[in-house]
Amino acid sequence: MVWPAEIWEPNASRKEKAKSEGCLTQILLLHFRKKEGAFAITHMKTLLRNIKIIFVFFILLSVFFLGGLSIQLYRSQTRLAVAAGENKEALKARYANAGNILSADGQLLAYSEDGQRFYHQSPQTAAAMLHLVGDYTHHIDQTIESRYQRALTGTQRHFFHQLLLDVQGLGLQGDTLTLTADAELSQYASELLTGSHGAIVMINYQTGAVLIAVSQPSASPESVISWEGFADGSLFNRAFKGQYVPGSVFKIMTAAAWLQSEHTDTSFEQTCSGESTVGPDGASETGDGHGRVNLESAFSLSCNIYFGAAGVQAGADALRQTAAEAHFNQQITAGAIELPSGRISLPDAPEPLSWAAIGQPSAQGIITMTPLHMAMLAGSIAHEGTAMKPQLILYRTDPSGHQFDFLKPEKQAQYLPAAVAASLDSLMQEAVRSGTGRAALVPGLVTAGKTGTVQLDQQANNALFAGYIKDERLPLAIAVVVEQGGSGAQTAAPIAGALFSAAAEKYIEE
Repeated sequence: MVWPAEIWEPNASRKEKAKSEGCLTQILLLHFRKKEGAFAITHMKTLLRNIKIIFVFFILLSVFFLGGLSIQLYRSQTRLAVAAGENKEALKARYANAGNILSADGQLLAYSEDGQRFYHQSPQTAAAMLHLVGDYTHHIDQTIESRYQRALTGTQRHFFHQLLLDVQGLGLQGDTLTLTADAELSQYASELLTGSHGAIVMINYQTGAVLIAVSQPSASPESVISWEGFADGSLFNRAFKGQYVPGSVFKIMTAAAWLQSEHTDTSFEQTCSGESTVGPDGASETGDGHGRVNLESAFSLSCNIYFGAAGVQAGADALRQTAAEAHFNQQITAGAIELPSGRISLPDAPEPLSWAAIGQPSAQGIITMTPLHMAMLAGSIAHEGTAMKPQLILYRTDPSGHQFDFLKPEKQAQYLPAAVAASLDSLMQEAVRSGTGRAALVPGLVTAGKTGTVQLDQQANNALFAGYIKDERLPLAIAVVVEQGGSGAQTAAPIAGALFSAAAEKYIEE
């Protein structure tokens, strides 16, 4: 049997070996303890660093959520206040030192004096501006008074700006807002709609400034504040929120889709006898029709037969894409005011699609536009296809007289390719020179536009017009909607022409 060698070692050598091994063990233990301590320190540092990172992350996350919550609370403050019946006396006190609201032509639209809030001294002008200016009780939402409350009451300033005003003894006063709207033209527009339901919007298509945004019927600010004495529907802002079927105004979109379609044939013509060429139930025309028409004559005469066929040839997808680029189904904002845009849902079947192509959607489709959106579409054609973001504020003035936050023109979207816009411009100019839009013609100015007439069940037709002035001195676009007004050629186009003439007389000759 073989035994381990250490058993046979002498006792003395075994003791020496044990002693040396003990020293070695102590040294190794000390070494490992030092290493263990260093590791523990390193581990502790890493742990503390990770804790700091997690802490900072949660702080940032909390700030992010709190900031988002604050923004959401601010956005919904007015709506919730209106829904809950915010205390009128509290609002009255809040506006006791609120800033003024001025029109672009210098008229005082709203002001505070001796703790009271007052509106334009002319009842006609006050009613014309009601849906844009609003009232301090916020009974009408999405107005200057409601959506710009913080600016008007002076609670939107940064710390150092407020401190400077406090030192001057002006810290309790709100800022004055000068609007893009022209009070004189707005009152005239309101007068042109007297006795009707409808809306008129006029914009500067180069800057996006809204000059006119009137809605009829209207009411006095005092009746809104007291919540009595106003007619049904008079508080609804048709200019910004009215969703109207555009009728033949939509032929602008159909023409744009047709011009961009792979099926485009510039020599395409139709014989219009009043009956659809798409199918028995396709878009038709009243009367005997227009005879042989091409794109230019069909647009000028607003021929349903031609555009029904052109829309079907271009196809539903082309119409949808063209409409999407022109901001259909997308929200529009004008500063702090949130507004709806046009809505569109098109059928694929040829016959209902032909009706949609002329702006008369059947039960299978939806097409609506707000007057503001119509004006923006018309303006984009005059502006090489570019639509500018709607603007309502020219600038702000603090209580010391310092002016700031000046209007900065901002592109909203490229509604149309420049070449397509140029082709549409020619069509729309011809429609005013010799077609259905002749009543909008202003002598001495290049005027363009498209009329629309919308058939309503058991009611008179809605009358519409969308157009513009092609002049660097007066870059204005307009949309007119007169509910149950008959035809666009007879009712809406003359209103547009009268307002174009008034604007030219005011701004060019001055």
